[in-house]
Order: sequence, then structure tokens, then C-alpha cells
Amino acid sequence: MVSGERVTPNLRKLARQALQFYYPGQLHEADLKELVKSVVSQWERFDGHAGLIFHTHRLWLQYKPETCQPEGQQDHLIANILGPFAADHDFAPTMLPMLARTLNLRQRVEFRNRAGKRLRMRMNPVEHSFSIEPLPEEA
Repeated sequence: MVSGERVTPNLRKLARQALQFYYPGQLHEADLKELVKSVVSQWERFDGHAGLIFHTHRLWLQYKPETCQPEGQQDHLIANILGPFAADHDFAPTMLPMLARTLNLRQRVEFRNRAGKRLRMRMNPVEHSFSIEPLPEEA
């Protein structure tokens, strides 16, 4: 290694360790691999920030290059996090698992509510927030 050269940590390994710390034995290997890939992608796109949503909680992971370690913040909520969105925007609660999974992987999802209106839901890992907005109808 050349003097002054920065060592790039294995982000996949760090993401896997963080997920195993917060969810010990709770994630199937296929799901864990998918979430690791998403966390690393988010860290790279959102300046070290990543977010995941589960039925009753959110996990925000921030990778800090100066320490080469992620730091986590877990919000435990009593009610389903996405449930109020279903009621306010008239979509079936049965869609919630698919929406959460897609948000975890892509941080946004477009779908139609029961009335056929197009909606976009987004997760912002930097601001630790969620939003939903109507989309214009396609021509």
C-alpha cells in the first residue's frame, strides 16, 4: 500500500454485520443478501445514509468513513408505520408488505390505489422520512 492511500472497507461485510446485529437470526439468507445489497447501494447514493422499513419499526444506518463503521438508529413503533398511508390514500393494507419490500430495495415505489389513481411512495434515508404523492395520469 502506498503511503497516504486510503483503504476502502468492505461495505458489504459491514452492512451484513449491522443487519445481523439488529436482527440476529431473524432474516433468511436470501433476504439478508438482498438487504445488504440495498444498504450498500444506499450508502453509496445517499452520502453514507441507508434506511430500511419493517412492519413495526424502521432502521436507519449511517456509514461513517472516519471510523469505518456504521451507526444505527432503530425506531420501534406501536402501529404499522405504513398503515396510516393506506387509510389516507385508499390502498389495500394487503399491499403493505410489497410496498415495504420495494422501499427497502429501491427507496421508491409507484402503484395505483383502489380508485385507480397513480401514487409514488418514497423513503429518504438522509432525512429519515417517508412521503407519498399523487402522480399525473399517463397519456
